[in-house]
Amino acid sequence: MSPRTKEQIDKIKAERKTQITEVALQLFATNGYNPTSIDQIANAAGISKGLVYNYFDSKENLLREAFDQGFKEIDQTIAEADRTDSKEYLKHILNTYFELLKDRFLYYKLLMEVSLNVNQFPFYKDYVAQRYQEYYQLMTRLLLEIDFPQPEQEAKLLTALFDGIGIQYLIMPDTYPLETYRKILINKYCQ
Repeated sequence: MSPRTKEQIDKIKAERKTQITEVALQLFATNGYNPTSIDQIANAAGISKGLVYNYFDSKENLLREAFDQGFKEIDQTIAEADRTDSKEYLKHILNTYFELLKDRFLYYKLLMEVSLNVNQFPFYKDYVAQRYQEYYQLMTRLLLEIDFPQPEQEAKLLTALFDGIGIQYLIMPDTYPLETYRKILINKYCQ
């Protein structure tokens, strides 16, 4: 058997890092960030605690990686849209939000837990504030391009609606009318 190439080793490392991050995300979202230990993450991932620390030097850095992966997924999905038509692009963003809310339930649950306890996570406040500002600016630009009245205020309202819808869906996922609100927002902003 020939030795692995650098590319194969890098691929294995990236896959392992993603595996650890996904396991941590699941445990953080299910049990809470503070009660979850590195030992629990290692056990659930089927690896040693030392291997976790080989990839992440702290539990906080593991949390950061979980957020980074989540935001990258959001950004990637949003970037896949055709940006030539502002209404269609906004519709894509709205659809993306609702799809990811369903598909990445645990990620949003963790995001909410950390948001509600922001003082315990100093890195998070600035990090997410920057992301919110980017999304707010994008919404403002799109609403301005489609001649929606008061685009800046409407963008703030829309981002607040995302938060409210997300919270309510996380609390009652089986009964919350997520699809109804998706249609309402698309009808309001994209028709």
